[in-house]
Amino acid sequence: MVQVCRGYSINFSTSIITCNHVHKLDFISFQRSSLETSKRLLLLRNSAVEQRNIMASKVTTGLVGIAVEANAIPKLKGYYSKVLKTLGTLPAEAEYRKKTEAVINHRLSIVNKYTDVSLIENAIGSGQVEELLIQAKKELKLAKSMAQWSPWERLRTEPPPGQWNWP
Repeated sequence: MVQVCRGYSINFSTSIITCNHVHKLDFISFQRSSLETSKRLLLLRNSAVEQRNIMASKVTTGLVGIAVEANAIPKLKGYYSKVLKTLGTLPAEAEYRKKTEAVINHRLSIVNKYTDVSLIENAIGSGQVEELLIQAKKELKLAKSMAQWSPWERLRTEPPPGQWNWP
């Protein structure tokens, strides 16, 4: 009996690979040729890493009403791209466009740089990816509203004297 990696062992006398995991017991037979064995061991190792990653993924966000998002990274990329596209319709001199584009481009570069969710969360520093998704959805809604409201345009009538003064 030879231990291949944690949870996997090979019994060469019976040509059986045994996979002992928390709720699973798999038996996979294999050929004894060295090339075939190497291929199967590589597949087995990749499967073990994949199962470990699945087991290590988070089960809950710990936030009431916010479920874990399985495909957070592609969704973040999609929302950030939509926000940038919407911001492209605003005038280039609009302060909202300048500031928001800077934030979204920064976040998008981080999402493109990392494939690990925890690294993205730490690099952006604004909560979990599920919260980042909510922020991106709200920013997209706000960008569409700003395009409709046109706050960068001059007022239609002059404000009364003292309207913008605070006591």
